Amino acid sequence: MSLACLRRKSPRGLFRLGLFTLVYICIVVLASSGSAQTQHIVSASGFNFSPKNLTIRQGDSVKWTNLQGNSHNVAQTDCPASSNSTYNGGFWSGFGGDVPTFEVTFNDAGEFCYICEPHVAMNMNGHITVEPVWTDLGGGTSGVSGTPLLTAEGPLTAGSTLTLTLENASPSSPILFWMSLAPSPFSALGGTVWAFPFTLQVFRSTNVGGVFTQSVPWPAGIPSGTEITMQFLIQDLTTVQEIVLSNGLVGETF
Repeated sequence: MSLACLRRKSPRGLFRLGLFTLVYICIVVLASSGSAQTQHIVSASGFNFSPKNLTIRQGDSVKWTNLQGNSHNVAQTDCPASSNSTYNGGFWSGFGGDVPTFEVTFNDAGEFCYICEPHVAMNMNGHITVEPVWTDLGGGTSGVSGTPLLTAEGPLTAGSTLTLTLENASPSSPILFWMSLAPSPFSALGGTVWAFPFTLQVFRSTNVGGVFTQSVPWPAGIPSGTEITMQFLIQDLTTVQEIVLSNGLVGETF
């Protein structure tokens, strides 16, 4: 079945409303309560940061406390931190005694190391692992431009920006966006359909470069722990079944 057939069965309203307008409506209907992010506390105690190693989620914040009493500070450094590490130009609290607390929100996934500059020789340092919000599920199938790639950026916290980008798709072609809150994946078209049964479907099209992208502020009030699975189906007349799949993505609100 081609996307042209699916299009004839879809409500006309889907063509007039923005993609994320519909995503917003769909999710907010389910909302009861939620939190924007989690704040983690790290205390400067003696000549140590406690906890020294911390794992958080993209969009979370870390608040360092008790910096003023012992003239400690917080200065980002390259990983791994050591007794010879120096400030690398990242986050910085000022020098010891300037402020009693310091807070940073981590919107990028990755590894972050930091030191107390006055006591770096005593190995007063810490390490933060920021886990990504979005997980690539794979399962895409190859078309005229390769396997279409769906990526998402944004921590899914209230007021943050969510950006979806589809690349490597067939140029100037219809695409079908599926979002599911309770997916039951299955194999099809040589790949995996992740976002089915869909909670929302929207038709759009790629540009002449085979790309589609859109951004929107993430709404408040989405329940924490809501998993959102997304995927695109793309019309590609160069393939036998005339449809290819992007990879699936799953993100969890927090």
